[in-house]
Amino acid sequence: MGVILITGGSRGIGASTAELCARQGMGVILTYNRHPEAAHAVVQKIEAAGGKALALPLDVADVSSFEGFAEAVTRALSATWCERPEWAGE
Repeated sequence: MGVILITGGSRGIGASTAELCARQGMGVILTYNRHPEAAHAVVQKIEAAGGKALALPLDVADVSSFEGFAEAVTRALSATWCERPEWAGE
C-alpha cells in the first residue's frame, strides 16, 4: 500500500484529496494546523470506509518544527503501515 502525505488535509480540497486517495487504496497522512477536530473527522470518514489514515499537526510557517514533524511521520509509518522511509536511515 502506498502512503500519501497531504498538507492541509483537514478541510476543503485537502480533505477531498485525502478521501479520494484513500478510496483508491492509499494510506493517508494528513496534516492540520488550527482544526484538529476537522482533521480527525476526515480520518474517521476514511476509516469508516475501510481505509487507513491518521492526522498529524504541522505549521508549515514554522520551519523549526519540520525535523520533529519528520520524526512523527517516521513513527507513524512504522506503527501504522510498518514502513520505514528512506530518509530515516538504517
